[in-house]
Amino acid sequence: MTTIHHIAAVAANRTIGKNGSIPWDLPHDRARFKSLTMGGALVAGRKTAETLPKMKGRELVVVGGGVSLDEAIKKASGLSDHVWIIGGERIYRETIHLATDLLLTAVWGDYDGDAFYPVIPETFRLYEHFADIFRFAPTDTGFGVCSTPYPRGWRQ
Repeated sequence: MTTIHHIAAVAANRTIGKNGSIPWDLPHDRARFKSLTMGGALVAGRKTAETLPKMKGRELVVVGGGVSLDEAIKKASGLSDHVWIIGGERIYRETIHLATDLLLTAVWGDYDGDAFYPVIPETFRLYEHFADIFRFAPTDTGFGVCSTPYPRGWRQ
């Protein structure tokens, strides 16, 4: 069964980017991103993909250039049981209804931006909060607190 995760660093005003880059530098968050996504398949929009370093140990599927979002998700699902949606704004907005969970790093403060994370639907609830890491899951799943991703239906 494929699990679709959103992973992002999000400012208090929901900013995720400006002028094609991330407006902050959080080395611990980059390390967390790498650790969580290792071995998975990443889905990114073209502009996001162009800003990424080489994603060793992960398969990157890019939306654009004739590849639709549905095609990208299908391809990524064939590569790994864990599909990580990594942006940008449009990709997050159009896949939030598909996500099993949202792994969000809270970046304290409002940042000037031109790309924003979508409003989190009421169908998700916060079920983990450690320091600056928030994790949301669908309210109907009965998830317990955990520090690594688990598929829908996992119970502590």
